Amino acid sequence: MMAPVAPSARAPLDVRIGVLSIALVALALPLAGLRYRLAEDTPLFHFAYLFDVPAVVAIALALPRLRRSAPAAALAGTAFLALAAVALAAHPSARGLHLLARLVEAGLLAAAVALVGARAERVVVAAALVAAAAAQTLIAIAQVQHGAPVGIGVLGEFADPLVAWGTTVAPRGTLTDGSTLAGLALLAAAVSVRHALSSSRALAWIALAALTIVPLGLSSSRTAIVGAALVCACLAPLAARSTRVRWAIGALVIGVAIPAAVQWDGWTASGGRGAASDRGALVAQAAAIIASSPLVGVGPARYDDVLASRPELHTTAQVQPVHDVPALVAAEDGIPSAAVVVALLAIVMRDAWRRGWPTLAVAAALVAWILLDQWPYTNPTGLALVGLWLGLSRWPSGGPPPR
Repeated sequence: MMAPVAPSARAPLDVRIGVLSIALVALALPLAGLRYRLAEDTPLFHFAYLFDVPAVVAIALALPRLRRSAPAAALAGTAFLALAAVALAAHPSARGLHLLARLVEAGLLAAAVALVGARAERVVVAAALVAAAAAQTLIAIAQVQHGAPVGIGVLGEFADPLVAWGTTVAPRGTLTDGSTLAGLALLAAAVSVRHALSSSRALAWIALAALTIVPLGLSSSRTAIVGAALVCACLAPLAARSTRVRWAIGALVIGVAIPAAVQWDGWTASGGRGAASDRGALVAQAAAIIASSPLVGVGPARYDDVLASRPELHTTAQVQPVHDVPALVAAEDGIPSAAVVVALLAIVMRDAWRRGWPTLAVAAALVAWILLDQWPYTNPTGLALVGLWLGLSRWPSGGPPPR
Protein backbone atom coordinates (compact mmCIF):
# COMPACT_ATOMS: atom_id res chain seq x y z
CA MET A 1 0.00 0.00 0.00
CA MET A 2 1.40 3.37 -1.02
CA ALA A 3 1.98 5.99 1.64
CA PRO A 4 -0.10 9.14 1.27
CA VAL A 5 1.61 11.97 -0.52
CA ALA A 6 2.24 14.93 1.74
CA PRO A 7 0.93 18.24 0.48
CA SER A 8 3.50 20.47 -1.13
CA ALA A 9 5.11 23.02 1.15
CA ARG A 10 5.93 25.29 -1.78
CA ALA A 11 4.22 28.63 -1.97
CA PRO A 12 1.56 29.15 -4.65
CA LEU A 13 2.87 30.12 -8.07
CA ASP A 14 1.56 33.67 -7.89
CA VAL A 15 3.33 34.19 -4.55
CA ARG A 16 6.63 32.88 -5.92
CA ILE A 17 6.36 35.10 -9.00
CA GLY A 18 5.50 38.04 -6.75
CA VAL A 19 8.56 37.46 -4.58
CA LEU A 20 10.76 37.17 -7.66
CA SER A 21 9.27 40.40 -9.00
CA ILE A 22 10.10 42.24 -5.77
CA ALA A 23 13.63 40.86 -5.95
CA LEU A 24 13.89 42.21 -9.51
CA VAL A 25 12.70 45.60 -8.27
CA ALA A 26 15.55 45.62 -5.75
CA LEU A 27 18.07 44.61 -8.41
CA ALA A 28 16.86 47.18 -10.97
CA LEU A 29 16.31 50.03 -8.53
CA PRO A 30 19.87 51.48 -8.68
CA LEU A 31 19.92 51.48 -12.50
CA ALA A 32 18.36 54.94 -12.64
CA GLY A 33 20.01 55.77 -15.96
CA LEU A 34 18.17 52.93 -17.70
CA ARG A 35 14.86 54.69 -18.27
CA TYR A 36 12.48 55.62 -21.06
CA ARG A 37 11.34 59.22 -21.58
CA LEU A 38 7.56 59.60 -21.45
CA ALA A 39 7.34 63.38 -21.85
CA GLU A 40 9.54 66.44 -22.28
CA ASP A 41 8.34 68.26 -19.16
CA THR A 42 11.22 67.64 -16.75
CA PRO A 43 14.41 65.59 -16.82
CA LEU A 44 13.38 63.36 -13.90
CA PHE A 45 9.66 62.87 -13.45
CA HIS A 46 8.41 61.81 -16.86
CA PHE A 47 10.34 58.60 -17.30
CA ALA A 48 9.49 54.93 -17.06
CA TYR A 49 12.23 53.23 -15.04
CA LEU A 50 13.52 49.70 -15.36
CA PHE A 51 12.14 48.79 -11.93
CA ASP A 52 8.60 49.87 -12.90
CA VAL A 53 7.85 46.67 -14.83
CA PRO A 54 8.55 44.15 -12.02
CA ALA A 55 6.98 46.59 -9.53
CA VAL A 56 3.70 46.56 -11.45
CA VAL A 57 3.80 42.75 -11.63
CA ALA A 58 4.47 42.41 -7.89
CA ILE A 59 1.71 44.87 -7.03
CA ALA A 60 -0.83 43.16 -9.32
CA LEU A 61 -0.11 39.77 -7.74
CA ALA A 62 -0.25 41.15 -4.19
CA LEU A 63 -3.52 43.09 -4.52
CA PRO A 64 -5.83 40.06 -4.07
CA ARG A 65 -3.98 39.16 -0.85
CA LEU A 66 -4.48 42.52 0.85
CA ARG A 67 -6.76 42.20 3.86
CA ARG A 68 -9.73 44.44 4.38
CA SER A 69 -8.60 45.18 7.93
CA ALA A 70 -5.61 47.27 6.93
CA PRO A 71 -2.93 48.18 9.51
CA ALA A 72 -2.67 51.73 10.78
CA ALA A 73 0.26 52.44 8.46
CA ALA A 74 -1.84 51.52 5.42
CA LEU A 75 -4.69 53.72 6.61
CA ALA A 76 -2.34 56.66 7.11
CA GLY A 77 -0.77 56.08 3.70
CA THR A 78 -4.21 56.00 2.08
CA ALA A 79 -5.16 59.25 3.83
CA PHE A 80 -1.97 60.87 2.56
CA LEU A 81 -2.70 59.79 -1.02
CA ALA A 82 -6.26 61.10 -0.75
CA LEU A 83 -5.05 64.50 0.46
CA ALA A 84 -2.43 64.60 -2.32
CA ALA A 85 -5.21 63.92 -4.83
CA VAL A 86 -7.21 66.85 -3.40
CA ALA A 87 -4.16 69.10 -3.76
CA LEU A 88 -3.71 67.91 -7.34
CA ALA A 89 -7.35 68.68 -8.12
CA ALA A 90 -6.86 72.19 -6.74
CA HIS A 91 -3.60 72.70 -8.69
CA PRO A 92 -3.60 70.28 -11.64
CA SER A 93 -0.37 69.61 -13.54
CA ALA A 94 1.19 66.78 -15.52
CA ARG A 95 4.09 66.56 -13.10
CA GLY A 96 1.68 66.45 -10.16
CA LEU A 97 -0.24 63.60 -11.74
CA HIS A 98 2.99 61.68 -12.33
CA LEU A 99 4.12 62.28 -8.73
CA LEU A 100 0.77 61.01 -7.44
CA ALA A 101 1.15 57.89 -9.59
CA ARG A 102 4.65 57.37 -8.13
CA LEU A 103 3.29 57.75 -4.61
CA VAL A 104 0.61 55.13 -5.30
CA GLU A 105 3.25 52.80 -6.75
CA ALA A 106 5.46 53.23 -3.68
CA GLY A 107 2.56 52.57 -1.30
CA LEU A 108 1.40 49.43 -3.09
CA LEU A 109 4.99 48.20 -3.41
CA ALA A 110 5.34 48.62 0.36
CA ALA A 111 2.23 46.48 0.84
CA ALA A 112 3.56 43.80 -1.51
CA VAL A 113 6.91 43.64 0.33
CA ALA A 114 5.19 43.51 3.71
CA LEU A 115 3.16 40.49 2.54
CA VAL A 116 6.30 38.41 1.91
CA GLY A 117 5.77 35.83 4.63
CA ALA A 118 8.04 32.78 4.50
CA ARG A 119 11.60 33.12 5.73
CA ALA A 120 13.03 31.67 2.51
CA GLU A 121 11.09 34.23 0.47
CA ARG A 122 12.41 37.05 2.65
CA VAL A 123 15.95 35.81 2.12
CA VAL A 124 15.43 36.03 -1.66
CA VAL A 125 14.28 39.65 -1.45
CA ALA A 126 16.99 40.62 1.06
CA ALA A 127 19.71 38.93 -1.00
CA ALA A 128 18.60 40.82 -4.13
CA LEU A 129 18.69 44.17 -2.32
CA VAL A 130 22.09 43.42 -0.79
CA ALA A 131 23.48 42.20 -4.14
CA ALA A 132 22.36 45.42 -5.83
CA ALA A 133 23.94 47.51 -3.07
CA ALA A 134 27.18 45.48 -3.17
CA ALA A 135 27.46 46.06 -6.92
CA GLN A 136 27.00 49.79 -6.32
CA THR A 137 29.80 49.68 -3.75
CA LEU A 138 32.22 48.36 -6.36
CA ILE A 139 31.13 51.01 -8.87
CA ALA A 140 31.41 53.75 -6.22
CA ILE A 141 34.96 52.70 -5.34
CA ALA A 142 35.91 52.76 -9.01
CA GLN A 143 34.39 56.24 -9.41
CA VAL A 144 36.37 57.57 -6.45
CA GLN A 145 39.60 56.10 -7.78
CA HIS A 146 38.89 57.47 -11.26
CA GLY A 147 37.64 60.81 -9.98
CA ALA A 148 34.80 60.66 -12.52
CA PRO A 149 32.20 58.31 -14.00
CA VAL A 150 33.84 55.12 -15.20
CA GLY A 151 32.02 54.81 -18.52
CA ILE A 152 29.48 52.08 -17.85
CA GLY A 153 26.51 53.83 -19.40
CA VAL A 154 25.30 50.43 -20.54
CA LEU A 155 24.43 49.80 -16.87
CA GLY A 156 22.78 53.18 -16.45
CA GLU A 157 25.70 55.24 -15.18
CA PHE A 158 25.28 58.95 -15.89
CA ALA A 159 28.13 60.71 -17.68
CA ASP A 160 27.68 63.99 -15.75
CA PRO A 161 30.64 65.04 -13.56
CA LEU A 162 30.57 63.86 -9.97
CA VAL A 163 30.01 66.35 -7.14
CA ALA A 164 33.37 67.49 -5.77
CA TRP A 165 34.12 67.97 -2.08
CA GLY A 166 37.55 69.47 -1.57
CA THR A 167 39.99 67.34 -3.56
CA THR A 168 37.64 64.34 -3.60
CA VAL A 169 34.42 63.40 -5.40
CA ALA A 170 31.21 61.91 -4.02
CA PRO A 171 30.34 58.75 -5.98
CA ARG A 172 26.77 58.05 -7.08
CA GLY A 173 27.11 54.58 -8.65
CA THR A 174 24.42 54.25 -11.28
CA LEU A 175 21.90 56.31 -9.31
CA THR A 176 21.06 59.97 -9.85
CA ASP A 177 23.02 61.29 -6.86
CA GLY A 178 25.26 60.27 -3.99
CA SER A 179 22.67 60.82 -1.27
CA THR A 180 20.28 58.28 -2.79
CA LEU A 181 23.18 55.84 -3.09
CA ALA A 182 24.02 56.36 0.59
CA GLY A 183 20.38 55.70 1.51
CA LEU A 184 20.38 52.46 -0.47
CA ALA A 185 23.69 51.47 1.15
CA LEU A 186 22.45 52.01 4.70
CA LEU A 187 19.13 50.23 4.13
CA ALA A 188 20.89 47.21 2.59
CA ALA A 189 23.39 47.14 5.47
CA ALA A 190 20.62 47.27 8.08
CA VAL A 191 18.75 44.45 6.32
CA SER A 192 21.98 42.42 6.22
CA VAL A 193 22.45 42.88 9.95
CA ARG A 194 18.88 41.81 10.70
CA HIS A 195 19.40 38.57 8.78
CA ALA A 196 22.78 38.05 10.41
CA LEU A 197 21.21 38.07 13.86
CA SER A 198 18.82 35.23 13.05
CA SER A 199 20.74 33.23 10.44
CA SER A 200 23.10 30.30 10.58
CA ARG A 201 25.27 32.21 8.10
CA ALA A 202 25.80 35.21 10.36
CA LEU A 203 29.39 35.88 9.28
CA ALA A 204 28.44 36.13 5.61
CA TRP A 205 25.61 38.58 6.31
CA ILE A 206 27.85 40.68 8.58
CA ALA A 207 30.54 40.83 5.89
CA LEU A 208 27.91 41.95 3.38
CA ALA A 209 26.78 44.66 5.78
CA ALA A 210 30.35 46.00 5.95
CA LEU A 211 30.61 45.93 2.15
CA THR A 212 27.27 47.50 1.30
CA ILE A 213 27.65 50.43 3.70
CA VAL A 214 30.94 51.59 2.10
CA PRO A 215 29.29 54.21 -0.21
CA LEU A 216 28.02 55.97 2.90
CA GLY A 217 31.60 56.48 4.04
CA LEU A 218 32.51 57.80 0.59
CA SER A 219 29.54 60.19 0.42
CA SER A 220 30.80 63.12 2.55
CA SER A 221 27.15 63.44 3.64
CA ARG A 222 26.44 64.62 7.15
CA THR A 223 22.88 63.31 6.92
CA ALA A 224 24.30 59.88 6.07
CA ILE A 225 26.32 59.87 9.29
CA VAL A 226 23.19 60.74 11.27
CA GLY A 227 21.41 57.82 9.59
CA ALA A 228 24.22 55.38 10.37
CA ALA A 229 24.29 56.57 14.00
CA LEU A 230 20.53 55.93 14.31
CA VAL A 231 20.92 52.39 12.97
CA CYS A 232 23.77 51.61 15.38
CA ALA A 233 21.83 53.17 18.28
CA CYS A 234 18.93 50.79 17.58
CA LEU A 235 21.30 47.82 17.74
CA ALA A 236 23.22 49.01 20.82
CA PRO A 237 20.74 47.68 23.44
CA LEU A 238 21.46 44.14 22.22
CA ALA A 239 25.25 44.50 22.19
CA ALA A 240 25.81 43.69 25.86
CA ARG A 241 24.36 40.20 25.54
CA SER A 242 25.10 39.27 21.91
CA THR A 243 28.47 38.75 20.30
CA ARG A 244 26.80 38.81 16.88
CA VAL A 245 25.44 42.28 17.52
CA ARG A 246 28.86 43.54 18.60
CA TRP A 247 30.39 42.13 15.43
CA ALA A 248 27.59 43.65 13.36
CA ILE A 249 28.00 47.12 14.88
CA GLY A 250 31.76 46.84 14.43
CA ALA A 251 31.28 45.91 10.77
CA LEU A 252 29.06 48.93 10.18
CA VAL A 253 31.52 51.28 11.91
CA ILE A 254 34.52 49.90 10.01
CA GLY A 255 32.57 49.92 6.74
CA VAL A 256 32.02 53.65 7.19
CA ALA A 257 35.28 54.65 8.91
CA ILE A 258 37.80 53.25 6.42
CA PRO A 259 36.30 54.84 3.28
CA ALA A 260 35.66 58.06 5.26
CA ALA A 261 39.36 58.17 6.10
CA VAL A 262 40.15 57.83 2.39
CA GLN A 263 37.72 60.69 1.68
CA TRP A 264 38.79 62.77 4.68
CA ASP A 265 39.30 65.93 2.65
CA GLY A 266 35.74 65.63 1.36
CA TRP A 267 34.35 65.18 4.85
CA THR A 268 36.33 68.20 6.05
CA ALA A 269 34.96 70.31 3.20
CA SER A 270 31.42 69.09 3.88
CA GLY A 271 31.66 69.69 7.62
CA GLY A 272 33.13 73.14 7.03
CA ARG A 273 29.75 74.39 5.85
CA GLY A 274 28.49 74.42 9.43
CA ALA A 275 25.80 72.38 11.11
CA ALA A 276 22.87 74.21 9.48
CA SER A 277 24.44 75.20 6.13
CA ASP A 278 21.66 76.83 4.10
CA ARG A 279 18.94 74.52 5.42
CA GLY A 280 17.61 77.32 7.62
CA ALA A 281 17.04 79.48 4.54
CA LEU A 282 15.36 76.58 2.77
CA VAL A 283 12.99 76.12 5.72
CA ALA A 284 12.19 79.84 5.68
CA GLN A 285 11.36 79.59 1.97
CA ALA A 286 9.08 76.63 2.64
CA ALA A 287 7.36 78.46 5.51
CA ALA A 288 6.54 81.38 3.22
CA ILE A 289 5.13 79.06 0.55
CA ILE A 290 3.12 77.10 3.14
CA ALA A 291 1.63 80.35 4.44
CA SER A 292 0.37 81.20 0.94
CA SER A 293 -1.83 78.07 0.81
CA PRO A 294 -1.87 76.19 4.13
CA LEU A 295 -4.78 73.81 3.43
CA VAL A 296 -4.19 72.38 -0.05
CA GLY A 297 -0.67 73.63 -0.77
CA VAL A 298 0.57 74.87 -4.12
CA GLY A 299 0.10 71.49 -5.83
CA PRO A 300 2.14 68.27 -6.05
CA ALA A 301 5.51 68.70 -7.79
CA ARG A 302 4.99 72.48 -8.13
CA TYR A 303 7.30 73.64 -5.31
CA ASP A 304 10.22 74.50 -7.60
CA ASP A 305 7.99 76.46 -10.00
CA VAL A 306 6.39 78.47 -7.20
CA LEU A 307 9.74 79.17 -5.56
CA ALA A 308 11.22 80.27 -8.91
CA SER A 309 8.31 82.69 -9.38
CA ARG A 310 9.02 84.45 -6.06
CA PRO A 311 12.38 86.23 -6.38
CA GLU A 312 12.08 87.69 -2.87
CA LEU A 313 12.63 84.16 -1.55
CA HIS A 314 15.83 83.52 -3.53
CA THR A 315 18.18 83.55 -0.56
CA THR A 316 20.13 80.39 -1.36
CA ALA A 317 22.76 79.57 -3.96
CA GLN A 318 20.24 77.71 -6.12
CA VAL A 319 16.52 77.13 -6.32
CA GLN A 320 15.85 73.74 -4.76
CA PRO A 321 13.23 72.01 -2.60
CA VAL A 322 13.36 72.31 1.16
CA HIS A 323 15.43 69.50 2.66
CA ASP A 324 12.65 68.09 4.82
CA VAL A 325 9.95 65.83 3.40
CA PRO A 326 7.14 66.83 5.83
CA ALA A 327 7.80 70.53 5.14
CA LEU A 328 7.88 69.87 1.38
CA VAL A 329 4.59 67.96 1.61
CA ALA A 330 3.07 70.79 3.64
CA ALA A 331 4.07 73.25 0.93
CA GLU A 332 2.78 71.14 -1.97
CA ASP A 333 -0.24 69.34 -0.45
CA GLY A 334 -1.10 71.37 2.64
CA ILE A 335 -0.48 71.17 6.37
CA PRO A 336 -3.05 68.36 6.96
CA SER A 337 -1.18 66.16 4.48
CA ALA A 338 2.12 66.85 6.24
CA ALA A 339 0.54 65.95 9.57
CA VAL A 340 -0.48 62.58 8.10
CA VAL A 341 3.09 62.02 6.86
CA VAL A 342 4.45 62.66 10.35
CA ALA A 343 1.84 60.30 11.80
CA LEU A 344 2.76 57.65 9.22
CA LEU A 345 6.43 57.93 10.15
CA ALA A 346 5.55 57.57 13.85
CA ILE A 347 3.38 54.50 13.12
CA VAL A 348 6.18 52.88 11.10
CA MET A 349 8.65 53.39 13.93
CA ARG A 350 6.17 52.17 16.57
CA ASP A 351 5.34 49.02 14.62
CA ALA A 352 9.04 48.35 13.99
CA TRP A 353 9.75 48.78 17.70
CA ARG A 354 7.15 46.12 18.47
CA ARG A 355 8.92 43.72 16.08
CA GLY A 356 12.30 44.03 17.77
CA TRP A 357 15.51 46.05 17.79
CA PRO A 358 16.88 44.72 14.46
CA THR A 359 13.69 45.71 12.62
CA LEU A 360 13.75 49.07 14.38
CA ALA A 361 17.27 49.50 12.95
CA VAL A 362 15.89 48.83 9.45
CA ALA A 363 13.09 51.33 10.04
CA ALA A 364 15.60 53.93 11.25
CA ALA A 365 17.75 53.60 8.11
CA LEU A 366 15.94 56.26 6.04
CA VAL A 367 14.55 58.48 8.80
CA ALA A 368 17.43 60.97 8.68
CA TRP A 369 16.96 61.57 4.94
CA ILE A 370 13.19 61.94 5.30
CA LEU A 371 13.71 64.67 7.90
CA LEU A 372 16.88 66.28 6.51
CA ASP A 373 16.69 65.82 2.72
CA GLN A 374 14.21 65.78 -0.14
CA TRP A 375 15.16 62.89 -2.47
CA PRO A 376 12.89 60.33 -0.72
CA TYR A 377 9.96 62.39 -2.07
CA THR A 378 11.18 64.15 -5.20
CA ASN A 379 13.24 61.37 -6.79
CA PRO A 380 11.29 58.52 -8.46
CA THR A 381 14.05 56.06 -7.52
CA GLY A 382 13.98 57.46 -4.00
CA LEU A 383 10.21 56.94 -3.78
CA ALA A 384 10.57 53.32 -4.87
CA LEU A 385 13.32 52.85 -2.29
CA VAL A 386 10.97 54.28 0.35
CA GLY A 387 8.35 51.73 -0.76
CA LEU A 388 10.82 48.89 -0.23
CA TRP A 389 11.84 50.39 3.11
CA LEU A 390 8.25 50.62 4.35
CA GLY A 391 7.62 46.97 3.50
CA LEU A 392 10.93 45.77 4.98
CA SER A 393 10.15 47.66 8.19
CA ARG A 394 7.17 45.36 8.76
CA TRP A 395 9.19 42.13 8.71
CA PRO A 396 9.85 40.43 12.05
CA SER A 397 13.26 40.52 13.67
CA GLY A 398 13.47 36.80 14.33
CA GLY A 399 13.73 37.34 18.06
CA PRO A 400 11.74 38.73 21.00
CA PRO A 401 10.65 42.38 20.80
CA PRO A 402 12.19 44.96 23.16
CA ARG A 403 10.53 45.48 26.52
